Amino acid sequence: RLQFIDNVDPHTFDLLIAGTDWTRTGVVAISKSGSTAETIAQFAVLSQTLREHVAEDSVADHLTVITEPKPSPLTSMADKIGCRMLKHDPDSGGRYSALSVTGLLPAAIAGLDIAAIRDGAASVFQPVFDGGLSDFAPAEGAAVSVGLERTKGATTTVFMPYCDRLADFG
Repeated sequence: RLQFIDNVDPHTFDLLIAGTDWTRTGVVAISKSGSTAETIAQFAVLSQTLREHVAEDSVADHLTVITEPKPSPLTSMADKIGCRMLKHDPDSGGRYSALSVTGLLPAAIAGLDIAAIRDGAASVFQPVFDGGLSDFAPAEGAAVSVGLERTKGATTTVFMPYCDRLADFG
């Protein structure tokens, strides 16, 4: 089972901790900068939870960190625990790195064919590389969004509550 915990809602964490077999669970903490407060908090809580459920000498075996190869709070925590650290490419945007280790490791854990994912992505972008953006739907969508903003003042608003029970409201 693969779960993405992208919030620090204590209620969600209580449910996660209570409903998880920690002896069979691995945690992958991902932060491009290594200083994302929510990721650091999640990592601290879940590494402590692992200490309460598995032998101290095997806690590191249950943890993996993905972050830029530079000093940061997350790399310090990972070093202290001695867990695996994978490099997040500094030239790849954090939230836009689905085809890097950030997105592909969870996909591999879920059993997806990574080569097929990358080949599919390449096939989407190949027309852009071959002839430009004239028939590229994502570029057309972006152009419409920019045009609506410039001519009508229409913008996109993102509402992101930090309480999972308000997800439908958001």
